[in-house]
Amino acid sequence: MNKIRQLLYRTKIAIDSTYHVYWTSLDLSIKGALIAAFVSLLVVYIQKEQQDQKDKDQQTQTEQNKLKYLNFLIVDSYKTLESYKQSVTRIRQNFDVNPFLMPVLINYGPYGLDLIANKINHEEYYLASVSQIKSSEVAELLQLYNALNKNFVEASTHQKTEVPILIKMKDSYFEKLNGLIESVNDYKISASRIRLEGEEKAMYNEIDALLAEINGRLNTVPFQRNRWLVESQRVFNYQLIDILNRRGPITQRKLLLQAKSVANDYNTFVVYMRNVVVVLERSLADQQYMLSRIKLVGQPLFTYIGNLKKENK
Repeated sequence: MNKIRQLLYRTKIAIDSTYHVYWTSLDLSIKGALIAAFVSLLVVYIQKEQQDQKDKDQQTQTEQNKLKYLNFLIVDSYKTLESYKQSVTRIRQNFDVNPFLMPVLINYGPYGLDLIANKINHEEYYLASVSQIKSSEVAELLQLYNALNKNFVEASTHQKTEVPILIKMKDSYFEKLNGLIESVNDYKISASRIRLEGEEKAMYNEIDALLAEINGRLNTVPFQRNRWLVESQRVFNYQLIDILNRRGPITQRKLLLQAKSVANDYNTFVVYMRNVVVVLERSLADQQYMLSRIKLVGQPLFTYIGNLKKENK
C-alpha cells in the first residue's frame, strides 16, 4: 500500500509540473484518453501489488505451516526415543536378574522419525527455515534425523531377528536340562537295584539328595519356568558335575559329559543374550547423543515456533 501511495504522489508531482505546459493545450478527447489510460495502468499496478502481497502472505503461511509440522514431528519423535530408552533400561534390568527373560521392545511408534527421515521434502523444509528463521541449522537437524532413524531401524531389526533365535536356544536348553534330569533319574533307578559300597554309595546318596531338592523345585505350584532356568546352573548342573567329578567312577563318564554339555549350553545362552542386550544399549547411547545434538541444533526452530504461538494467542 505504501508503494501505491508513493506512485500517486509522484504522479501528482509530474502532473503539476507539466500541467500548465502541456495539459492546457491538449484537445479534450485526448485528455480523456490519457486519463483513461492512466487509470487503467494504475488499476493494473494496484492489482499486481495486491496479488504480490497475497502471494507473499500465502508463501509465508505455507512456510510457517511446514515449520510447525516439522516441530510437531520432532516432538513426536521424542516419545519414540523415550519409549526405546525405557525398554532398553528394562531389558538390562531383567537381564541382570534373569537372562532367560526375552528382550522385548515396547516402543511408541516411530511416526515422527520415519516421516522426517523418509517422507517430507528436506529441501522444501530447509528453504522454509532459511526464509522464516534466517538460519541454516535445519539442514544439520534433518541429517541428524536420517542417522537417528537408521539407528532406530537397525536396533529394532536386530531385536526382532535375535528374539526367535533366543527363544529357540532357551527351549533347547530347557529340553536338554530335562533330558539330564531324566538321565539322573535313570541312574538312580538302576543303582538302587544293586548293592553299592564306598564312593559309589556316597555318590548315590548325594545324587539322591540332589534329586529330592530338584523335584521339590519342579513340583512348586505355580511352576516358574524362567526362575527354574536361571537357577538350574547353580543348584543342579554344577552340583551334579561336582559330585561326579569327586565320586563318579569311569562308568558314569557319559553322565558327566552330558551334565557338562548342558552347563555349556546355559553359558552359551547367557553370553548370546548379553551380546544382544549390549547392542541395544550401544544403540541407545548413540540415540541419546544424537538427541542432545538435535535439541541444541534445533533451538532456533524451537524459539521461532514458541514466538509464533505467542503471536497467535
